[in-house]
Amino acid sequence: MSAYPLHGLAQHYAWGGRRFIPRLLNWPQEGIERVAEWWLGAHEDAPSVIMTAQGPQPLHYAIAHQPERFLGSAVRDRHGDRLPFLLKVLDVDAPLSI
Repeated sequence: MSAYPLHGLAQHYAWGGRRFIPRLLNWPQEGIERVAEWWLGAHEDAPSVIMTAQGPQPLHYAIAHQPERFLGSAVRDRHGDRLPFLLKVLDVDAPLSI
C-alpha cells in the first residue's frame, strides 16, 4: 500500500476564527482572513488533494478512477465507491446555529 500526502481545503465563513486553523497548519500569517473549517475528504465541493507520482489529484477523482486502491474492498462492500466520511476541523469565533 502506498502513502499519499493529503492536503485539506479551508472554508472561509463569517463566523470563522482567525487563529486556530492557521496555527494548526503553520500558515505564515494569521488573522488576515477568517477560516471557519478545514476539510479533509473527498467532498466534491472542496476535495482534499493528494500528491501522486503523476502530480496532485483531487481525492474524489483518484477514488473514482481507482476505488479499490484508495478505499479497499471492505469499505467498497459496505459504502460503495465513495469515501464514507468528511473530517471537518472547526474554528468558531462567533455563535452559530447548528
